[in-house]
Amino acid sequence: MKYLQMARKKARETFIETELVYAYAKTNRLADLEEFISGPNHANITQVRIHLKILVLFHLFCRNAAIIATLAPWNFCSRVFL
Repeated sequence: MKYLQMARKKARETFIETELVYAYAKTNRLADLEEFISGPNHANITQVRIHLKILVLFHLFCRNAAIIATLAPWNFCSRVFL
């Protein structure tokens, strides 16, 4: 996270700011996230929101024993998100 904050100071690029928003959300730093979003930024908030929703859905599916048994031959759940 410190690297992203430093990189943002050097170059205010969409990719860097989007990754910083994702890092704040993933680490549950909601106060920092709110402060960042309320100020001027170039982050793609929609992309972060979609990525987090997908992540939650896959975690729910990977916790289900029947689906794990189905996907186990491909080692899908552990390879992607665990």
